[in-house]
Amino acid sequence: MNNSTWVELYSIDPEIITTGDMDGNGQYDVTIDFGDFCGIWVFMNNSTWTR
Repeated sequence: MNNSTWVELYSIDPEIITTGDMDGNGQYDVTIDFGDFCGIWVFMNNSTWTR
């Protein structure tokens, strides 16, 4: 993320967006829940999106 451009994962609205340190390394990660249609996506360690 780091002031870079946004990337659209899906054209639908997410049900929930939250942040937290998912792997305990002291860096916040982003979790987005698109519901049953697209599932849960996580952006960890300023890297790539994973489902």
